[in-house]
Amino acid sequence: MWSLINKPWFGLLMPVTYLLLFFLGPLVFLILMSFFSIAPNGFEIVPEFTLKNYEIFFNNKINLIAFWRSIYIAITSVVLGIAVGLLLAYTVVFVIPKRIQIAVLLLIILPFWTSFIVRAFSWQLLFNETGPIASSLRSLELLTGSLGIVDSHFGTILALSMYSAMIITICLYASFDAISKNLIEASLDLGAKPLTVLLEIIIPLSLSGLINGATLSFIICFGDYVAPTLMGGGLNLAFSQLMVGSLLENFNVPMASTYSVFMLITIFLFTLPLIKFNLQNRNK
Repeated sequence: MWSLINKPWFGLLMPVTYLLLFFLGPLVFLILMSFFSIAPNGFEIVPEFTLKNYEIFFNNKINLIAFWRSIYIAITSVVLGIAVGLLLAYTVVFVIPKRIQIAVLLLIILPFWTSFIVRAFSWQLLFNETGPIASSLRSLELLTGSLGIVDSHFGTILALSMYSAMIITICLYASFDAISKNLIEASLDLGAKPLTVLLEIIIPLSLSGLINGATLSFIICFGDYVAPTLMGGGLNLAFSQLMVGSLLENFNVPMASTYSVFMLITIFLFTLPLIKFNLQNRNK
């Protein structure tokens, strides 16, 4: 037994086994399932190789529209999340006194302490047409029509961008905090403007954290089901809603697996260049 423990590969045995059982195994099964079909009775899976699910996917315009809609929602949410996250992280690290930075950061990540479903549902109650915001604006005669947030793309993007902002803020906080304050003070003393310091010193030095936050945010936003359902109202279907719908409505596991395969490919194509760039940037 001790001879096995002393082997150099023994330390890799447990994590490799874990990845094989709980990541690679289900992933391979998911891909295989996408090439199966559902029996005419709608309850049995026929384990015979077929491209029927992929033909259905490409021949259905709703699938393609939902696919590009989800990419648009994810990219827009990440961009807005970057804008808010940069502002929050910069304020926490460079503006707020050091003694209360942890407390402020704790308040920013406080929403992570509860379920995203609860947060999305609370946003739905807050921003709906009979909620406190719409009612207050109408009482002040600042709003005469619809608030237009719930049951819209804007509502979905609003929810996901706030979620992205929290992730990006956390990633940027560590990167910003590692930047020497003397470097920034020297730049300001030499006549650099605050915006120049941000664009030419702070952001380049924290690019790794920004890319990590943006990558993780895109993965979550593209595959999210809760925000398009609760805030978007399901009127304009997102890609994740088609995937879940194929299970809940028809129990069509092969078709749901096909949606999942396209989701995996999309995430891979979008995030791999970012991860590769991040690794190359670190090695410079």
